[in-house]
This record gives sequence, C-alpha cells and structure tokens, in this order.
Amino acid sequence: MSMTILKIVLIFISILALIKWILEVRINDALEKKKKSLRMKNVKMFNAFNGSFKIALIPLTTLTLAFMISPGLSLPKTKLNNINSVNNITNFTDIDEIINLRSNYNNDMDKRLEFAPLMESDSANEQMTDGNDSNKKSGAIAGDFTETNVQVKGVDEIDSVKTDGEYIYQVSNNNQEGAKIVISKAYPAEELSLHKEIFFNSNCLVENQYCNNEYINGVYVDEQYLVVILNQNTYYNYLYPNEDYNSPTIDESVETSIEPARAIVDSGFAPTGKMSYGASKSVIKVYRKDNFELADSYEFEGNLIDSRKIGENLFIVTAKNLDTNLEKGEILPTYKINSQEHTQNIADIYYPEDSNPNVFTSINGIDLKNKTVESKTILSGWTKLYMSNDNIYLVESTYKQIGTSSIAISPITKVAISNGNQLEVVAKGEVLGNPINQFSMDEYNGQFRIATQEGWGDNINNRLFVLNQNLTIINQLENLGKKGESLKSARFDQDYLYLVTFEQTDPFYVIDLKDEPKILGELEISGFSSYLHNLDSDHILGIGYEANEDGRRTGIKLAIYDVTDKVNPTEISKETFLYDEKISVDSTVLHNHKDLLFNPTLKIIGFPMNKMVYENNTYQSQTGYYLYSYEGYQLEEIGYIAVSNEGNYSNNRGLFLEQLLYVVSDTKITVFDYLTLEEIINLEL
Repeated sequence: MSMTILKIVLIFISILALIKWILEVRINDALEKKKKSLRMKNVKMFNAFNGSFKIALIPLTTLTLAFMISPGLSLPKTKLNNINSVNNITNFTDIDEIINLRSNYNNDMDKRLEFAPLMESDSANEQMTDGNDSNKKSGAIAGDFTETNVQVKGVDEIDSVKTDGEYIYQVSNNNQEGAKIVISKAYPAEELSLHKEIFFNSNCLVENQYCNNEYINGVYVDEQYLVVILNQNTYYNYLYPNEDYNSPTIDESVETSIEPARAIVDSGFAPTGKMSYGASKSVIKVYRKDNFELADSYEFEGNLIDSRKIGENLFIVTAKNLDTNLEKGEILPTYKINSQEHTQNIADIYYPEDSNPNVFTSINGIDLKNKTVESKTILSGWTKLYMSNDNIYLVESTYKQIGTSSIAISPITKVAISNGNQLEVVAKGEVLGNPINQFSMDEYNGQFRIATQEGWGDNINNRLFVLNQNLTIINQLENLGKKGESLKSARFDQDYLYLVTFEQTDPFYVIDLKDEPKILGELEISGFSSYLHNLDSDHILGIGYEANEDGRRTGIKLAIYDVTDKVNPTEISKETFLYDEKISVDSTVLHNHKDLLFNPTLKIIGFPMNKMVYENNTYQSQTGYYLYSYEGYQLEEIGYIAVSNEGNYSNNRGLFLEQLLYVVSDTKITVFDYLTLEEIINLEL
C-alpha cells in the first residue's frame, strides 16, 4: 500500500516536472520574441523557480518511466482539450511596447486577422424645438408599462423606443430635418401629444468646410435622465482644400451638392487639422427629465460596439483602430467629459494573449450622477459583449494556427464591475469556435457558459463550454446537432440550455448544465427558431422560420415548446405566416429581440410584420403589427394592425401603458383597446 502511494507521489512530481519543462520551452520562446515590447507578469518568479526544476527533471523523468511500466498503475488522463491553459493578460508601461507588439503581431502571418477598419471623429451639437407651449410635466405615470426586452434582469439595453410610464421616447434617423429624438406625452391616453423634439446634425451642406453627421444608436431612460447615444462621423467638403497643397483640376464629374471627403481623395485635396475622412466618435448626451435640457456630454473615440446600463451607471464599449502612424502622444484613446479631454492611462491598457492587437477596445463606466468615467482598454479585434450584473465579458472572433490548420477561436476577457462604475480586468480565457450572438453566452453561479460554432458544411462543430471564475474550461460538449447543422439560437435558463441547430429540420435540444453537461431531450420539427424567449421556466417561445423537408424556408413561424419534462420536450402550439406567389412576409423581430412585445401579466406578445403583396399586376408593400395571446400556452391571434400601405418600412413598435396598446411608427402613435384593437386616439408626428 505504502509503495503504491510512493509511486503516485513520485509520478505526480514527475508530471509537474515534465509540464514545467514543456512550458519553459514555449514561454522562453515567447519571451524571446516579446521581451523588448512587453512587461510580462511573474517572469522573475518563473526564473527564480527555474533552476531547481532543471536539477530534478532527469531523475524524476526516469522514475516516472519506470513506474509507468509497473503493473496496476496508470497515469490520469486529461479530461478536456483545454486550449486556454495559459491564462495571461499583460499591461504596459510605455507606448513603444504597444507599437512593438502590434508590429510583431502583424508580421506573424500565421496570426494575421482581417478586420474592418475603424475611423476617428470630432464633436457634436444639437438644437431643440418644443412641440407645445409648455414643458411642464403632469406627474401622472402608468403603474404598469412595457420595458425593453432585455437578456439579463437588471441590466438595461439600448433601444430605439422606450417609455417611462408617462412619455414615449423614439429615435428618428430618417427625417428630412435631421436625426432627432421625439418625446411624446403618452399617459394618460387622452393627453397624447407631441412634447419636444431634440434635433442632431445629419446634413452635410456644400457651403460648410466640414460637417458632423450624427446617427442615433438609441436611448436609455430612467427616473432622472434621458440618455442619447450617437455615432458621430466627420466629413470634409472638397471645395475647401488645404492651402499647403497646390490646387489641382477638380473632376467635374464629382457631385458638389453634399460631398464628403471621398472627393478630396479623388481630386487630390487634403483637409487641414487632425480630422480625417469618415472619422468616428461615440457621443453620449444626458438630458435631465425635469426640463429635457442638456445636462452633460461624453465623447469616446471610435465606433460603438455595445452598451448596457445598471441603475445610474452607463457602460459603453467602443472600438478604435490602433494607428501607429500618428505621433506617439496621439495614439492612446481619449475621451471627454463636458469638453474636458482625458487620455487613457497606459497602465489601464491590457493585452490578452492570442488576441488581435490592432484595435483599442475600451470599456467605459460612466457614473451619470457624479459625472465620472472609469475606463479600461483591451488590445483586441472586434468583439461581442455579454454583461451580467457583476461582470462584462468581451468575446473576440479570431483564428489560431494549430499545425497546418487555421481554426476559429474566441479569446474571452472578463472585466469585473464594483461600486457602481468601477472596472477591473480579472481574467482571460479562450474557446474553440465563435458565438452567434449575445444569447449564446451566459453567467450563472460564478460560471461563464458559451455555445460556439466552428467550421463549414459537413465539418461544422457546435460546442458548449463551461468556464470557471478564472475562465478556465471545466466542462464541454462537442458536435451538438447532426452533421452539417449550424447553430441558430440559444437561450440559457439557470441550470438548463435550450439550443436550436438546423440544416433541413430543427432539432430543439434541452441540455442539463447542473454537473457535467449532457443532452436530456431532443425534439425534431420543421423549420428553426432564430430567437428563443422564456415565457416561464417550463415554456419557451420560438420565433424563426418554417421550412420544407428540403430545408428551404417557406415562411415565418412562431412556436411554444413545453419543457416541463426536460427529457421529452414538445411543441404544443404553432403559428405560421407562409410565403406564396402573391405574398411574402418579413419581421425585424427575427434578428432584433427588442422588437418583441412581451406582457406576462396579460399573456400577450406582439411584433412588427412587413408584407409584400402582389395585386393588380404589381407588388404593394405594407407594414403592420401583430398581436397574439398565449393564454393557456396556446397561440391565438388577436389581430393585425395595418400601419402603412405606402412602402414605409418604419420599424413599428408596440408597448403597453396600463392595459392600453400603443403602436409607434416614425409618423404616428396610435392607442388601441388591446382586446378589440379598436382605435382610441392617435397622434400624427
């Protein structure tokens, strides 16, 4: 017995020695390449520990080989092919380290990743007009009103239409007067009226040297603030060349009405100053709701990736190209708080190993009350975002060279949130494949779960990974779905994952995540769901497409799945909107979960619907809104509201204030009795 224990102890020590030796070779090679550009953590500790392992390595390895052939004893097998075993995040001490890292990475053709170029930008301004003579608020607020359909309870998401129970706030980017926020008094219904419009720059006039074109990404609303998030692009007019250049002959074929910097490039002109063609910034405008006057503004370099809001703290993730052609003092990301510029602290810039260091991905926590910004920046490629109440996860899509193959991987960076807007980069992980959207990711009981897809055609591999708090893989499932089936939707619900794959039919899977992940149940039906929504813990709404036996889409499909028995899920209700030679249908809810109206109290769902109808030898377009009851978990149509027959593809939205249905389009707000769909009042915008 004692001999067996001794063997196990010696084998364990020998395994550590072997692993150490292998890691030493790899790390020394990596250090040799990066030692001039990176400040690696724990390098001194590694070197101090180095000698003693070398002394023990040869005899311990010999003992290991001897005991391996001893009968009755075998080495433990690694359970997982864990590709994120080196969990390293580096930060920097000076700008040269960042420049050298980017240069070394881009010279390594095995790791090169094509990425969409991003650009830089400048400031914004807005003008306001009142829709009536008074800005006074009545104070009447609906006791029950629709909030944005979000993924995580308590974590708000940006939206184009929101209500606070008194006003409806909607984004209009296509008005001839310019992009604007329309604020309408909505409750009580008899007071429905236009309250205020806030305009933003969206027209480039020929007499201006340059203009800031502002596109509204969406809004947030709480008890105190209206927060507007803009993407601001700077354009130059070619009629104003840089005086340092010789004026060339202007190409007369170039349009002169509203012409940005592309004409400058074509004609040989160049603008003055630091701004460039299509420069981009993310701008946040904060308005106090007592008078809807501008209170604060924040500007961040780069394009908006995504945003979230928890209470009075707004989190903005932006991406800006790392441009090493700039002066060193201009390379680091900057941001402004009420026009006061701040430069990112270089100690708050991090590089997760194996990421693509061509983009500054900045996570900015804004305390709206105290007007402070906490900022951390990750050197990475373009990312997807998942956010819980405690952590932000940035998931990059890139490739990794393994042998002669290039495989899709997703480096994951975890940023912890504390004390409102405080941020800390705490862990880095990596999984095979890429998630399809935010619903492919989830956090529960300290674990991060992610469903990914990798490969094409018959070589597709759909996987599920479970990672611990340090983002080390602790469990995984491979080859989910049948051969050739791609991942279409996922929805996590505490200890379970509901997953849809598709090629010709829709396997709807119920996966148990409590211990080791395993498939509990499978339902094979026609079509597939592109979005899954939890009606409750035992019923799932699927929204997607119907398909024939060959896998060809034949229309839009709604379905309710009963998962009370996790081993035997069933489809208990189904509604389809089929294509034919005279009609085709489409809905934005298929790819935007915020367009789903969900009222669990009234057992109501609603969604916009666009139709193309062939009549009188021509196609007529129509936009509208469907309302359904799911009482008893059976889908039953309440009715269809035709909003426009004039080809206006406005994004119709539905919401409840108390038990009245408001349907909002770009041109009108209409109030209905939701049971009869009888119109009560409307407001032309």
